[in-house]
Amino acid sequence: MTVILTGRDVIVNTKTIGAYLTGSDDWILDTADWEDGVWKCNGLGVLWFQDMDHGQVLSGKGTRSRWVETVRGLFIKG
Repeated sequence: MTVILTGRDVIVNTKTIGAYLTGSDDWILDTADWEDGVWKCNGLGVLWFQDMDHGQVLSGKGTRSRWVETVRGLFIKG
């Protein structure tokens, strides 16, 4: 499973959700050491877009392509 979160979401508190999903003890999400905004562990992935708001990931071609490739990767084993 992969969860896609954005850093400027005004609908849900994505930093708290991301911290929960990644097992952070202090509930503050630190993405500085994530490789290209991706965290993976035990079949769970979190894809983080720091400078986007809720749904904005789908409006840009580059970010939308990254989102689509992530979804494809869940279903296509290479």
